[in-house]
Amino acid sequence: KAALFNQLGGDESPIVLYSYDQSWLEDLSQQLLHHFPHGISCLIAHLATSVWQEGWKESFRPIITQKFYLYPPWDTGSCPPGKIPLIINPGMAFGTGQHATTQLCLEALESLSGNYREGALLDVGTGSGILAIAAQKLGFAPIDACDIDPDAMLALKENCTLNHAGGITSWQGSLEP
Repeated sequence: KAALFNQLGGDESPIVLYSYDQSWLEDLSQQLLHHFPHGISCLIAHLATSVWQEGWKESFRPIITQKFYLYPPWDTGSCPPGKIPLIINPGMAFGTGQHATTQLCLEALESLSGNYREGALLDVGTGSGILAIAAQKLGFAPIDACDIDPDAMLALKENCTLNHAGGITSWQGSLEP
């Protein structure tokens, strides 16, 4: 634990934010320095979009659940026998499947799939569409997916094509009361 603590900055807690809006980052930095004048430092660095878009791919590893083999399209391995392939290219959207919440939701879908094969599914904040596509592969219908991020809609459509997942209705926006 001590090595990890030191690697993360010792008595400092690093926070990393990514944003295309540099003025927003600069404003946030000023606010933080104003509210916390001691013990905080801010560094704004520019990372070329092309570096970020390609660099993260090294850490995207396949995920194996009870029923699924989730992997990126550039993975040259083969799907293990008995697993349902789920090809995901998140692009600029949220959703590689690496986050614990996504994996827990996949497990929940898997446990429900035998009982709710004709059940409808609404995926709010769909991101790259992992859960909507997994639900489609498990037999849920109809499926609706929405997200406020335009990049998510592009990723969802691409991933539906990669997975031959038709019948998912999608829209950009939120659910308004």
